[in-house]
Amino acid sequence: MPRFIILSEPRTGSTYLMSLLNVHFEVNCEEELLGKQKGPRKDPLGDVNRQLSGLRQPVVGFKAMPLDLLYHQLTIRELVRRLKVKWVIVIWRENCLEMYASLQIALRTGVWWSEKPKKKAEVVKVKGRKFMRHLVETERRWNDVVRGWPLDVVPIFVKYEELVRNTTSEMRRILRCMTVDPLDYVFQGRGRRQNPAPVSQKVSTWEDLTENERSASVDIPSIVNGAISRVARDLNIPKECVYLLPDREPPSPPAGWLYRVSESYVTGDAGENVVDVVDCGSVSSSAARWPQEMSGKLKKIFGTPVAALLQRVCSLCPDA
Repeated sequence: MPRFIILSEPRTGSTYLMSLLNVHFEVNCEEELLGKQKGPRKDPLGDVNRQLSGLRQPVVGFKAMPLDLLYHQLTIRELVRRLKVKWVIVIWRENCLEMYASLQIALRTGVWWSEKPKKKAEVVKVKGRKFMRHLVETERRWNDVVRGWPLDVVPIFVKYEELVRNTTSEMRRILRCMTVDPLDYVFQGRGRRQNPAPVSQKVSTWEDLTENERSASVDIPSIVNGAISRVARDLNIPKECVYLLPDREPPSPPAGWLYRVSESYVTGDAGENVVDVVDCGSVSSSAARWPQEMSGKLKKIFGTPVAALLQRVCSLCPDA
């Protein structure tokens, strides 16, 4: 069964996207199967593989955070190869201050997801320098995790703001990228946004932040595309030709590949030629029916026998 991964930072809409994907009856997206809260494991990818193999839907996947991958000393390349992942959905949030404020509120309240809207508006204090250091660390994590990105896996980029604004069209686009028919589903997640107030109201130190701090962002798609370009450059593949790389060979079935090399294929025309040879009692091509028909048609078109026609062509093209 085809597999996928949602790769994201915390508070960027990965749970919301997961709930939207699970609306489709052919898709099953699990939570963070590599979450470090479960502690170190001898073979984390083996554990994940067993859990995914137990799912019944045709397309299965799970969420993964760069922090969790680094905790297990894994890269996206290892995940793709070991788990035979076909698609990597990269969801990111353009408004990083909104993401950071939401993260701090969730850490303080312990509420990361709920089906009910929050009645009380939460406010958090954000220090500009600490926030900017967080973004630098975020960028470093992504560069480490996506290093060596497999060229045969095209990332599916999803911007959180666009997903919220145009949920149906974005979900149809994502599913089509995964070769899943979106049908006429009504994509509505079960979760509710916990802090819908504007970021200026959620951050008590809003007035103390500089304009650069308020608008700071980490361009995750550029980081991923940069990793892909570096791999292509190391292989001497022009960037504009990366999409021409063939898909990787699928894993062989348990019994190995079965090649039907001994089964001959005979076209209808070839069969008729054999019948003609038997009828005329000669294996000479000139004695068969179809060469005689062809020479007759050529004579009718050019008004001369085939032998004379060939002699004339040779006289006009002595080097032929």
